[in-house]
Amino acid sequence: MAERNSWAVYEDPSGVVTTEDARIGVGALATTTTTVANARSGWLPHPSEQGQVTASSTPDEFVHVSPLQRVTQSSRGNGPYIQTVDTQIDIDVLSTPADSTNDRYDLIVAQQSDFAYGDSDSQFVIRHVVGTAASSPSDPTVDGSSDYYELARVVVRAGATSIQSSDITDLRPPESTVAAGGVLPVADASERDAVASPHDGMAVWRRDREWMEGYTGSAWRALGGPLVVSSESDLSAISAPYTGQMVQALNEGAVYRWNGSSWVVVQFVAAGHGFARYQQTTAQTVSSGSSTERMELDTAMNECPEVTQFGVTDFTFNVPGVWCIDASVRYAGNSGGGERWGAIADAQNLGYTYGNDAVFPGSSPGSVGWTATRRFGAGDSVAIHLFQNSGSDIPTEPVSESCTVTLSFVGP
Repeated sequence: MAERNSWAVYEDPSGVVTTEDARIGVGALATTTTTVANARSGWLPHPSEQGQVTASSTPDEFVHVSPLQRVTQSSRGNGPYIQTVDTQIDIDVLSTPADSTNDRYDLIVAQQSDFAYGDSDSQFVIRHVVGTAASSPSDPTVDGSSDYYELARVVVRAGATSIQSSDITDLRPPESTVAAGGVLPVADASERDAVASPHDGMAVWRRDREWMEGYTGSAWRALGGPLVVSSESDLSAISAPYTGQMVQALNEGAVYRWNGSSWVVVQFVAAGHGFARYQQTTAQTVSSGSSTERMELDTAMNECPEVTQFGVTDFTFNVPGVWCIDASVRYAGNSGGGERWGAIADAQNLGYTYGNDAVFPGSSPGSVGWTATRRFGAGDSVAIHLFQNSGSDIPTEPVSESCTVTLSFVGP
């Protein structure tokens, strides 16, 4: 019938709540799955390794099954079984001796029987299912109830007198479960996406990322922030980001913001990122009237991966955004006419400048300095354009960091 007897009600003389009704009632307290009367199968939270099969510390004929508590949805009816092993179980695998010639595969399984579905009893047991020795052994068939899950395969080697740790393969199902409304631990995005019929507001804990995600009704979204990822490439692991969400990428030393369509760098928070400074240490001769002179900056004072120097004159931005560029140059004195001038220019077109300054002739050295703040795209490049028209060559005077360029990231 569609209406199930509620937990818990009673009528004389023998009551009305069946075992299936009882399972459905208890299962309502667990995370649901595709139908409201069923629950998600999985291990209940505990810090220990539940249901793990191990060899003896000094190998002998036994294996040992650790305590467990698990929700297992019935495959033959509605509602889950709540299964518990409260102390270690020891199993003598070699009670069936090893074959003298061939290996065999045995299984350790957890099996739930139920008299209501034609089984001979209604017990939950940890079973040792003995296989058949063969030159190419295979897992044995598990007889009885279909409500079982494998814990381990034990390879019984030909002529074995003990079971080694290397003979045991862990076959435990990985899924966890929690009480309804609880935070469900999942191994990774694949296990998260396999959650059947998630509900709006459902929360999971991503073990691989060490962050929490919530279901919006249509997608899984990382919650809280700023989140932390190892590198920029990991940003793709953040599903359904919301506008304004912040994430720090450790390798890039950067904080990223989701602008509604892409991740953009908003700030660098680690030393060695977002700031570059170069200086000239060897005097450079600037020809009079030349329109192609670029300041040669031969020494890196501070480098960062967001700016790449090409040769000793050009600088390319690897991260788009607003950059502040400070430049200065010191010219030697001269008595000719004209001016001594400098500009921050497009490296592909020195005639296109972003900021400039000039000093007029004199017998004393002259310094010029200037700043430009503007938005650059990834791949844009700049150079420091030098010009003088005194009528004769003039050298620079790179003393006390007088000939430098500084490139600082300001924001997106």
